Amino acid sequence: MKITRLAILITLTFSVLKSQATEFNASLLDSG
Repeated sequence: MKITRLAILITLTFSVLKSQATEFNASLLDSG
């Protein structure tokens, strides 16, 4: 079951990084 736990961890990490990248891009566009 370690593989399943690892897959969940990777998915959560990816979603967090994706949300942070979206916020960064938005702030970058706002600053012009």
